[in-house]
Amino acid sequence: MGNPLTQAAVHISLDKTALPSSFTLKEGGFVFVRVLGKTPEGKTLVSFAGQRFAVETMSKAKVGETFKARIQIQNNRILLVPQKGSETIVTQSDRLSQLFASIGLPQDSVSEKMIQYMRQNNRTYTPAQLKKLRKLAERFSGKKSEAAETAMYLEDKGISATEEDTELMLNLLLSDKHSPVTQMKSSNPTKDIPVLEKLYSNPEEAVKNDTGLLTLVNHAAKGEKHWIVLPFKKTIKNQQCSGTIRILCDIITKNAEKTYITASFEDCRYHFTFSDTDHYNNVLTVEYAVSPSLPSLQKEKAEKLLRSCISATDKQINIEYKENLLHDLFADSTLPVQTVDEEI
Repeated sequence: MGNPLTQAAVHISLDKTALPSSFTLKEGGFVFVRVLGKTPEGKTLVSFAGQRFAVETMSKAKVGETFKARIQIQNNRILLVPQKGSETIVTQSDRLSQLFASIGLPQDSVSEKMIQYMRQNNRTYTPAQLKKLRKLAERFSGKKSEAAETAMYLEDKGISATEEDTELMLNLLLSDKHSPVTQMKSSNPTKDIPVLEKLYSNPEEAVKNDTGLLTLVNHAAKGEKHWIVLPFKKTIKNQQCSGTIRILCDIITKNAEKTYITASFEDCRYHFTFSDTDHYNNVLTVEYAVSPSLPSLQKEKAEKLLRSCISATDKQINIEYKENLLHDLFADSTLPVQTVDEEI
């Protein structure tokens, strides 16, 4: 017996004028629909084109079903007509393409990193906000993904992400002597101001002017997740090392969920993450990456050294080399970009 959703139109009681200005549906176009559940009023809750709607259906809809539907517009009502057999051919790629198209973002690594940031930090944004942040990130050639993460981080702290503040934080976070953000731009009003000197200023003055940015963001906690960023400089075996320690705190459980460490020397950069997400099984997960990349033999030596450095813990230690860490600031780029239409 066929899927009943392919045998009846899904009637959505929604006036066209009630749609957000950024949300467009075209007669004869297609959307991919996912059934989410029931509302207290007995309607069916579905998501499509990055939005959620309570709809009326002519047949029972099963939670979790996904199908392709043609758009029909009649008397300011939107009707979705499921395409026969489409419930078996809708792919994750189709859904992602539809989502990114609906919010006006290109489907690329930068947009995906923005979604991953939302997932890791339990944040939601409107399509208009995402497009604004993406437009800002476009100004940072070669560092667009990192700029997008940083801009979203500032916005989450209640700070309107400007080009100057985003650049300031990027210079601190990347600690890159070879290709700092300030060298990729034609003009920069902050390039002669020492980064740490500007960031660590009087906290009372932080809310009055554009200095004290780091002091402000470290104290501004919103939502369930909170980042603390601690820059450092240290001399190790006659070599200058600079970097940051970034701690993701869970405000609800009052635990450190994940710790990122970035350390840059003159000729290389190290990245580490420490996570205690498998707390019940007493497992500590350590991930690392080095730029330039290490050959296999040196990776084995590095893992032995790491294990010896943290051997005092009574936890089981899992160590893994992950190249993606080189581009992760506040979001894990291995997070799956799925069911994102339910999060925006």
